[in-house]
Amino acid sequence: MSIVTFCGHKEIADTSTVRAAVDEILCGLVAEGADYFLLGGYGGFDSRWREFR
Repeated sequence: MSIVTFCGHKEIADTSTVRAAVDEILCGLVAEGADYFLLGGYGGFDSRWREFR
């Protein structure tokens, strides 16, 4: 089991650059075996990736 945690900000810039970078990182983590993700649940950053697939 590999655990990934998110600790983001209340608000993030809604840019395609930020989204693309984090999506790429998450895909890499999943490919390496990450299978458990913990989200703080506060703010735009955490909630953006709550439904990542």
